Amino acid sequence: MEKRKFMSNMSTTIFSQIFIMLISVILSFLLPKFLSVNNYSLWQVFVFYSSYTGVFLLGINDGFIIKNAGKEYKELNKEQLFLKFCVSFCLELILGVLIFLFIVVFNIKNRLFIYISLVLYMVFQNSFALIGSYHQATNNNKLYSKGCILERIVFLLLLLIALFFNLNEYFYFILFNLLSVFISLVYLYIKSNLKLKIKFTSLTNELCDVRDDIQVGFKIMLANLSGTLIMGGCRMLIDNNWDITIFGKVSLAISMLQLFLTFVNKAGIVLFPAMKSISLEKNNEIFKMLYFSLIFITPLLLLCYFPLKIIIASWLPNYVDSIKYFSILIIVCIYESKMNLIYSTYLKMFRMENIYLLFNTISTLMFFILSILVIFLSLNVNILLLAVIISLAIRDLLSGLYILHRINLSSHYQKIEYVYICLYLFLVSMIKNDLIIFLLLLILACIYYCNLKKEMNYILSIIKKRRKTI
Repeated sequence: MEKRKFMSNMSTTIFSQIFIMLISVILSFLLPKFLSVNNYSLWQVFVFYSSYTGVFLLGINDGFIIKNAGKEYKELNKEQLFLKFCVSFCLELILGVLIFLFIVVFNIKNRLFIYISLVLYMVFQNSFALIGSYHQATNNNKLYSKGCILERIVFLLLLLIALFFNLNEYFYFILFNLLSVFISLVYLYIKSNLKLKIKFTSLTNELCDVRDDIQVGFKIMLANLSGTLIMGGCRMLIDNNWDITIFGKVSLAISMLQLFLTFVNKAGIVLFPAMKSISLEKNNEIFKMLYFSLIFITPLLLLCYFPLKIIIASWLPNYVDSIKYFSILIIVCIYESKMNLIYSTYLKMFRMENIYLLFNTISTLMFFILSILVIFLSLNVNILLLAVIISLAIRDLLSGLYILHRINLSSHYQKIEYVYICLYLFLVSMIKNDLIIFLLLLILACIYYCNLKKEMNYILSIIKKRRKTI
């Protein structure tokens, strides 16, 4: 039954994320097509900074998931959940007011609409994320997935209406985003059946519980923040040191990556509570299978660059520069997939928050050292993007060496993958003919897979075994 439940939750998450990803693909290609480069760039400023509003939840959602992973939703006290929601919502409102006062006191008029919108987005999205954590922790992913799908559908419909009436200013889309998040929050809140009772005798206990959630989840939040600061820091530096149009073009490349990464992140969310409920031996087996699978798809991911290049060049001729940025940044998918599906899941499961934070912090510090050199030497944006890849590679190396040792796997798989990635970067940067690059990478991929025959047989054997037992 546990296996069936795990497969059911994983399949629900996968199908919902495929649907969300398809909508996001439409959005990613529609917006830059109909907005001016400047308007699209300002929209991307909002999108970029909105990705960091989760910091102000202070890790409450992460703490709740870690403490309650593996439980059933029906087991949870709905009155306590409502109190937790109220306390957290009030906390977000207080932080929102403080940020607004900061904007007023320091007379921040540049991008004022964007910053005020970010405050509202923070309150709505963090409240949605908190209720979502109730369902993520308890493997009740259907309802949470429906909330995420609803948000994307509402935003897409509003976008199509805006395009029909030729509303092509960035602030319309910010307002539509706020409205779609608010509607999904209301939906998830109603469907969660929280009991609308506030007992002041229980309020003190809940405040202590929220404090405990913060203590447990804050390190996870910091680790996640350290990881996102690499990509985020890159965009901040581009925003402050290069033209806004370059920011928009790099952001388009990053938004295409995020279509894939969002899918991976959601799968990781499902994986963590499921892994908590099974034995160590089975955990190691799943980790090995996931690791070999991700190693296997590395060449396939990198080869995806070529069809995407054709699509972008034909559909978005104003964003041709985004293609060369994407050729470097696509490597991020490889490192982030392993981090979100394997490394972070393993470290959180065994309560190694300090190790998780340490590896992310080292990687982030390395990026900022490299980025300072890039800015100081007045190097181009491509070098800054390479600094992102190097920093993520360091995190991947440290996490891989640590965890592969614990699950009795050799590190030579990492070496094979790194060699292929380096050869890919060399070919893309040195050869101008795409057909020649593609053919050379195909040849290298064949050599790559010849070195992974045993691992592929291992994956197939596990899949066959699972089919028999389900």
